[in-house]
Amino acid sequence: MKQIFLLIFGLLLLGCSEDNEAPPQEFNINLLEQLVLNSINGSKTANDSLFGLFDPELPFSTELNSLKIDSLKLFSGKKLYSVLFEHPNPVYSRFAVYDSLLNCYLIDKSLNGNLSAQYIKTRSYHFFQVKENFISKDTLRLERISFYQLDDSSASLSFRTFTKLVLPRIEYTQSIVEHSDERIVTSIQSSRPSPVNKKGDVFMYNSKLEQYKSEADLFSKFVIDAVNNFDGKINKPEITDRESALLSVGITPADNPISLMQSTNGSGYSISLDANWKELKDVSITSYLKSKLRGTRYFNNNLGASVFVISLEEQDSSEMYVSSVLDKSSNGNYKVRFSDKQETGKLYVQFFEYSCGNKKFLLILEASKYTYERYKQLYEEIINSFVMDC
Repeated sequence: MKQIFLLIFGLLLLGCSEDNEAPPQEFNINLLEQLVLNSINGSKTANDSLFGLFDPELPFSTELNSLKIDSLKLFSGKKLYSVLFEHPNPVYSRFAVYDSLLNCYLIDKSLNGNLSAQYIKTRSYHFFQVKENFISKDTLRLERISFYQLDDSSASLSFRTFTKLVLPRIEYTQSIVEHSDERIVTSIQSSRPSPVNKKGDVFMYNSKLEQYKSEADLFSKFVIDAVNNFDGKINKPEITDRESALLSVGITPADNPISLMQSTNGSGYSISLDANWKELKDVSITSYLKSKLRGTRYFNNNLGASVFVISLEEQDSSEMYVSSVLDKSSNGNYKVRFSDKQETGKLYVQFFEYSCGNKKFLLILEASKYTYERYKQLYEEIINSFVMDC
């Protein structure tokens, strides 16, 4: 088994925003495979069309252990594609889900080691299952499984747990003995007497979260404690955060400073973003709008967030285009009206209208509700950085 020196690290992106400029052609497995290979070979166009499958801050690497692309049809007949990319360095490994028009449903950047995937379904739900097999701290063998629930418009991580831990003198396994719409039941065994031997767990399905949850989460907590408390000698580097991930590809923090960029777009405004945000100019925007408008989209795949900027006519109001009421206001250099954040599916959305002189802009902030609170200050700084040329 390939040595992967990774300690439960990675960023998970749930629910990529759909590209409003989806390719007119329908993709198939062969076309999608070529696009992924072009992306890992350094094609920015291919990588952008895959919603940043690979991080641009990392040097391109043409190595790969395996690339597997599968398709399935949902109950509705809609076709989805899965991309499972395994790389010798796990910072490049990916699992992603797209539809036949290359709209992105999910990109998972948190996978480790040797990867395998299969399609499974219950009475009411479709899932992709991904299994990881990797090594931590030079010695500990780990296995982990993830279920990604699929529907016509999204994919999300609905279940993740460890299934094996192998220590020098004892082996622990957790097996799934039941998987239904309502619950997942597991059984835990060990090769020697242990606190978890012959125990089990029940993960009940929470339809609001679209996740299987256990209050105990017995085996995962046991595995994490065992890894954290392991005091054996470690010679190989581990990837535990962004800095160690960059070091694993030969980049020191000094080589890759985080700095703000000013995006002016030649449209009478600027907004401050760091290098993790990408810009798509003059795109058709339909999300959250009553009718299609053109504007600029900034998106950050690591955060699962987007900011849309749309120029409005001086006499227009945002309520002509969005169903929400911007009933809050502030005055400074500009007049700003804004709405409360609203929950829509797996996202929070908030609307802002900036006015100055004869110029007016509508800003739409879209962010994953699962990570919104963690990055709330960052989103506020971005919105507050918006400057109009007036």
